[in-house]
Amino acid sequence: MRAMDPLWQSHIVLPGVGAITERRLWSEGVHTLEDFVAAPRLRGISPQRKRDLNVEAQRAVAAHAGRDARYFAQHLPHSEVWRMFARFADEAAYLDIETSGLSRSAAITVVGVYRPAAGFTALVRGRGLSAANLTQALEGAKLLVTFNGASFDLPFIRNQMPSARLPPAHLDLLSVARRLDWRGGLKRIEQRLGLKRDLETRVLAGADAVRLWRAWEKTGSENALRLLTRYNEHDCRNLEEVARAGAQAMVAALAMPPPSRRLQTTLAAA
Repeated sequence: MRAMDPLWQSHIVLPGVGAITERRLWSEGVHTLEDFVAAPRLRGISPQRKRDLNVEAQRAVAAHAGRDARYFAQHLPHSEVWRMFARFADEAAYLDIETSGLSRSAAITVVGVYRPAAGFTALVRGRGLSAANLTQALEGAKLLVTFNGASFDLPFIRNQMPSARLPPAHLDLLSVARRLDWRGGLKRIEQRLGLKRDLETRVLAGADAVRLWRAWEKTGSENALRLLTRYNEHDCRNLEEVARAGAQAMVAALAMPPPSRRLQTTLAAA
């Protein structure tokens, strides 16, 4: 039996296969994409359509083997990108930005990037923040993980650093949290999961990040800048554990089957 990897169970990458059909396939013993190809016939799917879908299922299997994140980013619904986490966790980058204010016209002040194998990088306005350096910090990453990044972080980056190259797939954990009914922002979810911050940063919030940046700009306080980047680092690092917990909770919520190679080959014909 394979380790749990939701991509193996993701029939929804196939054209025209939605959540209802996917659940029915699971219930009938077609647990994986490999099972889909191996099944001689499937209820509700004509022989010709089955042959056509087999071709795409084989592409998906090859993309999984080749760690082709772009394929899954293009074929999974945006709400299901969480399924990529188990496969691409080792090639993920966790990103969070700080800004000079709360309006859309505010400037990016810090971009933090956490890579499990490389650690944390803080790109600070006036101290190395650029599209080229952000591209370098993200080099080789296949999955970008944020919290509310689709509405906040990525629009700011695309507007102010349009030449920065981002990973091919984006997992916004806010959408996962909403599906799981995990209420509140990132800090509230961290508390729910038992994640800790240090004494200096656990009381800080987004408005404090703006205040610390203004203190740095006005007085040159290195301590203000240190606190700001430390706060950002906690945001980035904790995203990894939130992503891990969220992906596991989604597997349980969907009652995804174990990735067994056993297949019911005698399926009722439609």
